Amino acid sequence: MRQVFRAKWMFAVVVLCAALGAGALLAQDKMAAPAAGGGVTFQNDSSHAIEVYTRFGAEAACDHQPNQVEIQVAAGASGTVDSGSSKVCFCLDVPARNNCPSGWGQVKAGGKRVLR
Repeated sequence: MRQVFRAKWMFAVVVLCAALGAGALLAQDKMAAPAAGGGVTFQNDSSHAIEVYTRFGAEAACDHQPNQVEIQVAAGASGTVDSGSSKVCFCLDVPARNNCPSGWGQVKAGGKRVLR
C-alpha cells in the first residue's frame, strides 16, 4: 500500500514539474512576441555616416508622433528603430519645430529602407 502511495506521489511530482517547465517555455515565447510586430531597419548604402531622425507611436501625422529617436548609421551598416507595430516617419535633415525641411518619409512596421 505504501509503495502505491509513493508511486502516485512521484507521478504527481513529475507531472507538476513538466507543467511548470512547459509554462516557463510558453512564457518565454510570449515575452518575445512584441519584437515580432516590427521595428524598422535603415540600411546605409552610402560611403558616409547618415543621421536619421525618426518619429513613431501613433497613427497620427508624422509631425505629431509621440516618440522620437535619432540614430546614426555608419557607412555600409544598418540601424533599427524598435517601433513595435507602428509605422516610422523619418527625416534626413534636422527637423525644425516638428516639420522636416525635406519632407517626412514613412516606412511600415517591419519594413526596411535603403538610404544612399
